[in-house]
Amino acid sequence: MKKLDLKIVSAGFDPISKLSEIPNNPKKRYEVMTKDMPKGGSLSLDMMYRTSGTQLNLDYTSEKDFIKKI
Repeated sequence: MKKLDLKIVSAGFDPISKLSEIPNNPKKRYEVMTKDMPKGGSLSLDMMYRTSGTQLNLDYTSEKDFIKKI
């Protein structure tokens, strides 16, 4: 099996903007989370609004193709 030597870069934090400058997501769940998350920690809203995530979706055509990609 060939090693791919992949690296993950953590680059999903906005160190410049203030929390008050970040636009709010208009979804109802964000309204609820914005009220409740600070109960769990003083930086919880920074984590929610000033960070981002990356998602990777892999399509495969067979079990063999899945194994090859994973």
